[in-house]
Amino acid sequence: MRYVPPPPNGFKKARYLFTKSPDLKNNFLYNLLSVATNKIGVVLKYSFQRQEWKERKVRYKDTEYPFVTLQQSPFLRTNDKLLTKTLRVHKLVYFTFADVDTTLDYTKYHINHIDHNKKNPKYENLELVTISENYIKYHIFAKGGNYNSISTTIPSYDPNKNQYKLDL
Repeated sequence: MRYVPPPPNGFKKARYLFTKSPDLKNNFLYNLLSVATNKIGVVLKYSFQRQEWKERKVRYKDTEYPFVTLQQSPFLRTNDKLLTKTLRVHKLVYFTFADVDTTLDYTKYHINHIDHNKKNPKYENLELVTISENYIKYHIFAKGGNYNSISTTIPSYDPNKNQYKLDL
């Protein structure tokens, strides 16, 4: 394996947790040795040819979440095909800087943007929540409610309609 120098100040070598990947072990925290990120979402990739860290272009798709596409270095290739992965920047930042519990089943969790701005991948703006918490927080925010009051808001059950109602 080739030597990768430490990233510039303020950056940390990236980690990413894949949950649905046919060619990698799921729920395994991968250390991306030639990728680095900082707490505001700038992604660097180490170039073996130029012997320097280079900023990766962050792109957007229909989901509005910023992402980067990374390809396994040809020098580190172990089989005939190159491994290409598209990583969401907010997940890359969260798993790099958070204390990740690898015993959790991360298919049951989402990374919530506290300010509900999908284009803001800053670490201070990210939190790990269950899927149901993320859904409730989104709908409270969409209706103009205070999403910080989620822990004190309890849905009421209407037996006539057989449904829960969330009063804001």
